[in-house]
Amino acid sequence: IFPDYFLALELLGTEYAKREDFENALPILIHAIEINRDASKSIYALGVTYLKSNRSAEALIWLQRAAERDAKNANIFMMLGIAYGNTGALSEAENSFKKAYSLAGGDVAEVHYYGDTPMPSGSLSYS
Repeated sequence: IFPDYFLALELLGTEYAKREDFENALPILIHAIEINRDASKSIYALGVTYLKSNRSAEALIWLQRAAERDAKNANIFMMLGIAYGNTGALSEAENSFKKAYSLAGGDVAEVHYYGDTPMPSGSLSYS
């Protein structure tokens, strides 16, 4: 499979997710990850897409994988904290939020969650 095919899937999946068309975004992102299991951006986008479609348990799986691949990304830990909170794992949520805050250098403006609400009715940056 050509690398451009994977990149096209990743871009298309994230674009559907940005438009909150989760029905189309999810299978495309899953297919992108099947092609490239180390695709950090696709893994993160899939986790956030599950989170935004009120599927927090599934979001946890993918956001944990994203955190394993990019342990210095404050946005991942913010989303992970939200997913933990939505599933009732409050201690883990608090730890994730603290890590996000720490990674952002204590500047919450650096964590995209504060600028874009990742809840189902809001918008979200996939950057």
